[in-house]
Amino acid sequence: SRVSEKAWLARVHAVHRYALLGSPLASIAPA
Repeated sequence: SRVSEKAWLARVHAVHRYALLGSPLASIAPA
């Protein structure tokens, strides 16, 4: 459903943002 899709996208964005801000592995993480 759209709701779960939006939730998944929001979760992915949050994780990606966290990785970019606080993880030294962000530069080698596969997206």
